[in-house]
Amino acid sequence: VADPKWTFSPPPADDAGPTALAPTADGGVVWAVTPHGPDAAAKLTVRRVASGRVTSTATVPAPGRLAGPPVAFGDALLLPASDGTIYRLDPAASRLAAGPAWKGDRVGPDAVCFLAALPGNEFLATDGGRGVARWSWPAGGIYWRSVGEPLTTRERIAGPPLPLPGAGGAPPRVLIGDETGGVWLYDTGRWDVVRRWRAGGVNPLPAGRPTSPFAAVTPPDGRPRVGYVAGGRSLVILDPAGGDAPRVVTPTTDDPTRPFAGGPRAFGGNWLTTDLGGRCVVRDGVTGAPLVEAPAAVVGPFPTAAGVPLDRASILVPLSDGSAGVVRPPGVAPPPRAAP
Repeated sequence: VADPKWTFSPPPADDAGPTALAPTADGGVVWAVTPHGPDAAAKLTVRRVASGRVTSTATVPAPGRLAGPPVAFGDALLLPASDGTIYRLDPAASRLAAGPAWKGDRVGPDAVCFLAALPGNEFLATDGGRGVARWSWPAGGIYWRSVGEPLTTRERIAGPPLPLPGAGGAPPRVLIGDETGGVWLYDTGRWDVVRRWRAGGVNPLPAGRPTSPFAAVTPPDGRPRVGYVAGGRSLVILDPAGGDAPRVVTPTTDDPTRPFAGGPRAFGGNWLTTDLGGRCVVRDGVTGAPLVEAPAAVVGPFPTAAGVPLDRASILVPLSDGSAGVVRPPGVAPPPRAAP
């Protein structure tokens, strides 16, 4: 049982599934969505957390189970539901506003919708298969509209798209990974392919679909890099600007504790990875080479997700026995975060 000082909002007594978290881009606000009731699709309690406290709570009838990760959208929250519709919850509202449909015609009942917020009032939504649509839904408005033509990718989409800034005022770009292990960089204006990476050929990637979301850091050279884990075993670092070939880091596979738990996290201008042995490694933002390795948080339980930086000197690692361990890697620390 967690120490009371760690708990500032107890879950509903009849919770029916894990709580989904949706942080804002700057980490200043986190939305927490908990299904509960006699049926997992009966109700949703949505809490908005800022500065370590709950600033709003809404309990709403659930239009279905969550069909994908919710995402922060400006001051609001977007949720894809299994009824095939995207819903929005504003902080002051006590109900979900129905938005556009997301589900494609040829997807199964367990299809997953991935959402990604774009600058302004726009967002991307996948259709559970190979389709991506771009939508505009002004804050507080009841109407939405499609923006441009939808994109149909060559293969089924494997995870959340990652929006990236366009060059020189151009439309945003978006990075999309597919089930074959390929990664594509698109211009969202006309869905032109800016760059692609795949297993074999030019810019080779390791075999295996992306098994973690994309993450981004800006190393000291000032050129952003994107990292993810492929096949659960290889850390891949991409240069979206096109200057460097992919960097791949695959820890020794003969040690069963070395595969990654979750994906890489930004740690200042470097990467933070966690392996199944509970070790946290700070890695160079460009090459992925290890800089500092911290010992395991505890001996026995294994991490269920990647460690999360708490401050300049501490990393919280969630463990399989329901506890969490704190590790402190020596020597390397991220810059202090601005207060939300």
